[in-house]
Amino acid sequence: MTSTAGSTDSALGARPWTSLAILTGVFILANIDRNILAILLDDIRKEFVLADWQLGLLSGFAFSLLYGFGGLFVSFLADRGDRAKIITLSLAVWSVMTSLCGMAGSFVQLVLARAGVGLGESGCSPPAHSLIADLFPAQKRALALGVYAAGASVGLTTSYLLGGWMAEAYGWRTAFISIGLIGLPLALLMHFTVKDHFRTGQALVKPDFNLFGKAFGGIASHVWGTPTLRHLFLGASLAAGVSAATIMFVPAFLIRVHGLSPSQTGLALGLLSGLIGSSGIVVGGWLTDKLSKRDPRWSLWVPALGKLIALPGLALFFLLPQTGWALAAYALPSFVGGMWLGPTYAVVQNQVPQVGRAMAAALLLLTYNLLGFGLGPLIVGALSDLAKHLTGADGLSLALLCLAPFSMWAAIHYFIAAKTYQGAAAEH
Repeated sequence: MTSTAGSTDSALGARPWTSLAILTGVFILANIDRNILAILLDDIRKEFVLADWQLGLLSGFAFSLLYGFGGLFVSFLADRGDRAKIITLSLAVWSVMTSLCGMAGSFVQLVLARAGVGLGESGCSPPAHSLIADLFPAQKRALALGVYAAGASVGLTTSYLLGGWMAEAYGWRTAFISIGLIGLPLALLMHFTVKDHFRTGQALVKPDFNLFGKAFGGIASHVWGTPTLRHLFLGASLAAGVSAATIMFVPAFLIRVHGLSPSQTGLALGLLSGLIGSSGIVVGGWLTDKLSKRDPRWSLWVPALGKLIALPGLALFFLLPQTGWALAAYALPSFVGGMWLGPTYAVVQNQVPQVGRAMAAALLLLTYNLLGFGLGPLIVGALSDLAKHLTGADGLSLALLCLAPFSMWAAIHYFIAAKTYQGAAAEH
């Protein structure tokens, strides 16, 4: 079914912004469940006696591997079935697995539970991106997807605040169990409130692996054969690597290097990542929609400029010894660092056929989860261990400082992608 701006409300039987608000709420919880690990890492390290590379594995590939590959299969169903039902089922699965993280008796069990969280969350964003793209016309998608993407910062903030407080008051295990249980009533709310009226009468379709192969091959060929998308995927992967490494290791950095408690760390990063970070993501989407009316290439220039502007603040944050000044410097990368999210999602949705939107979103998530969220924390953890071995001191500051060149590298790919971008393709 082809959606148009004029038919959206009648097709839904509800306002698009209402559905967007609920989907964003689900995405907020997804980011709480995946990111609460960050504020708990140091306690987990002490209990299981882990090296930083193991923390990088736990926060990176343990989640992102199944999250990325699972998203491909879920997106295949989402392009052909009821997307609201898929998101509801996925929410229930990852909520249970988050609670199981708190029951892990060993590092291996915790890795497996984290993998389960990743598998469950793979059913969130690809169908949500596709549904939002149907809810909103092309000229409003960057803002709508920017609002949705801002749920990442809100969820991250909440994970820092709740995780820091619960870790001190009740321990890291209780934090996992409690946060996981919140998802079950939210799954019921999602079931009774959000309906995929674009797919009326369609249920979850049975998997057809031959058809899946053709669908995946078609979208992968389209992405690789389109210079804008090819460089966009590479830029997004590098940007995601920087984001993942900072999300997972900055709390440990503040605790180890600046001597903050988990609750102090959660409060500081909650304000920076939540209030400032989520505002930056929404502003990035709004600014992109405004500027791209003059020149569609602003959809890629905004993310590129955001990554470049973040560099001075990022470097100062890891170098300044005074905690107050370091946190003040971190406000700049917190605001502009996530501006790539909304425009990136919108460009991908604008450049693929309607029937392949969920698959394209899943392919993007697979790419930047494997290359970015998978490798980013692992590389930083390994560099931290190496620096400690060579110098005898904690090497986390030096390892995190190495993220600055990756941010610049991401900006270069966005600038290259902009050269061939001509705006949204006609609705299919």
